[in-house]
Amino acid sequence: MSTQGIVEQDQATDTTGAGSGAPARTPPSDGTQGIKATIATEEAVHWTEIGVREMLATAAEAILMTDGAGQIVFANQAAAQVFGFAADEMLGLPVDTLVPERLRGHHAQHRADYIATPSPRPMGRDRALVGRRRDGMEFPIEVVLSSMSRKGGPLVVSFITDITRRRESEEKLRDYQAKLQHMAFDAALAEGRERRRIAADLHDRIGQSLALAQIKLTSMRETVTGAPRTAIDEAIELLAQSVFDTRTLTFELSPPVLYDLGLTHALSWLAENVEKRQGLRIELCDDELHKPLDDATAALVFRAVRELLMNVLKHAKASTAKVSLRRTGDHFDIDVEDEGVGFDPDVTLHSSAGGFGLFSVREQISRLGGTVEVASRPQQGTRVSIRVPLKLGEPPKAEVADGTP
Repeated sequence: MSTQGIVEQDQATDTTGAGSGAPARTPPSDGTQGIKATIATEEAVHWTEIGVREMLATAAEAILMTDGAGQIVFANQAAAQVFGFAADEMLGLPVDTLVPERLRGHHAQHRADYIATPSPRPMGRDRALVGRRRDGMEFPIEVVLSSMSRKGGPLVVSFITDITRRRESEEKLRDYQAKLQHMAFDAALAEGRERRRIAADLHDRIGQSLALAQIKLTSMRETVTGAPRTAIDEAIELLAQSVFDTRTLTFELSPPVLYDLGLTHALSWLAENVEKRQGLRIELCDDELHKPLDDATAALVFRAVRELLMNVLKHAKASTAKVSLRRTGDHFDIDVEDEGVGFDPDVTLHSSAGGFGLFSVREQISRLGGTVEVASRPQQGTRVSIRVPLKLGEPPKAEVADGTP
């Protein structure tokens, strides 16, 4: 009989005699009340269990329940769809059926370990989990484990998500990022080649023509007096300034010394030029070992060091910097250090507001097979370490002695 029926019958008999004018009767004994309470509780539990089971059965997420022996005792419709079964087909199956054969031995041990110390947690931290459909096809999954107590022993509850589409999207994203990195690297190489071409044209055409014009006007000025000579002198000064500006632009675009004498000499020129123009004193330390690089690598490393020195000027608030060059085995190591204000790399390098220069350096160096490491702390300076592979078998570039024509 239901709880409602019990209540209705109780009201019909009116054992209290209320409203009848009859003497009040003795209330039911505690035993009768206890039976009613027990029946009500059992019915409440029964309907709660039915509600929970219906909720789990219709849940959008795949849910499995297994007993201590690893037998499936409950599978909702979503789980059946994920694994390619009809819902009633999964009941009684060993849960290892849903695991690739090569992994079943490990899975049995993991299941036993979980039953020994059950707690809600993701399954297989730091491991790629794989499920097996009815047709034998494998697919990536994520599993969250929980447990339920019952008289016959605990149940393991598994909430399973098919992440095939997510993995496909991640793979597409990685491919897209790799293509972008490749395009950026190719663009950097193309930019380097174009810079070198423009610098050569500036030097060979415009620079040479300006220098020749300056020489001819200088030779003519001795034969002219008065106002014309003053005008010629002014023209010579303008030409001299133009020649200087052209040479400066040539070196900023692509310093010829980089390709004629190598990266070490180019960085030495860069240090002198930055100190002269921006006032940042740079100490250049070289172990003087042969460090052969191809032109593309040398150009990218040169631009990377220049970018790092510009960062020192703009952000470090330092008056000095140090650039160290050394050969370590088959690699060329470059350190750019300052004793400025420093920063927190975990914050700056991962924020949208800063770190783009370092990000660009890291991307380009990584495409060369190299690495970039950043060590910095607020108020304790910064050190950026670049490592690139050497081009072995390359003979040293010829040195130009002082005074040699």
